[in-house]
Amino acid sequence: MRPALLVGCHRAGTTLLRYLLDAHDDIACPPETKLLTALAAVPLHPQARPALRSIGVPTETLLVELGHVATKLLAAYAARRGKHRWVDKTPNYYTVLDHIDVMLGGQSQYLFMVRHPFDSIASLEEFFGSPSESHPDPEISRVARRYGYGRLAWMKYWLEANERIAFAIESFGPRALLVRYEDLVMSPGSAIARVFEFLGESQQPDVVSRALVASHDEGFQDYKIKHSRTVHTESLHRGWRSLNAGERATVWGFVEGLAESFGYTAEAQYEQWVGLG
Repeated sequence: MRPALLVGCHRAGTTLLRYLLDAHDDIACPPETKLLTALAAVPLHPQARPALRSIGVPTETLLVELGHVATKLLAAYAARRGKHRWVDKTPNYYTVLDHIDVMLGGQSQYLFMVRHPFDSIASLEEFFGSPSESHPDPEISRVARRYGYGRLAWMKYWLEANERIAFAIESFGPRALLVRYEDLVMSPGSAIARVFEFLGESQQPDVVSRALVASHDEGFQDYKIKHSRTVHTESLHRGWRSLNAGERATVWGFVEGLAESFGYTAEAQYEQWVGLG
């Protein structure tokens, strides 16, 4: 069975999609494993490449072997859950997709999740506060070191993460599927059906109704999802209401091209989504 990954910047809605996937009878989607990020970092050790070359192990061979370790561990997890395949959900995999694809033999399927930049920025700020160099998540601490603090830093993070995702979607072609958060919460049945079709899995119409009441393993994830029992649209208005007109104009000036490539607009469509139009 082909490996599959669920990737997106933080606060894009990947935990919700993970719950929907994990509710499928044949799919195990664990909490964020961080596994492939850690394994992909092995060849980046400053002395690893020359040391491995000295014993006749090129980087690509090492990555493939590390991929075997990852797939073995994740397949065992799925088997313990009584399921035949796994989807590994970790948002910051976007940083090492080139290594990951080599690790998984160029056969992996990718679910890339995106969310409107206004809502993403507002959710990042609400969940993490300002980026901090002391944050335990190395991705968040990296954002602080690279981009500074506050909303502008989150905007630059959204742009960086989603630029890489857009490039990966183009590069991986039919092995990649774009999933928009807005589509998932507004029409969860049709959105998840499209995901199952992409993965080549059976359609299970009751997944939406049972995903948030079913039991899921806990770990690195959005803790707030434990307080939800249904898929809802309440978070669609967050960015529109927390960013004033000037802030929205500033953000849009930076992200316009990329956001529009995902089908987002600055005003009319967004107003319609949140019932303000």
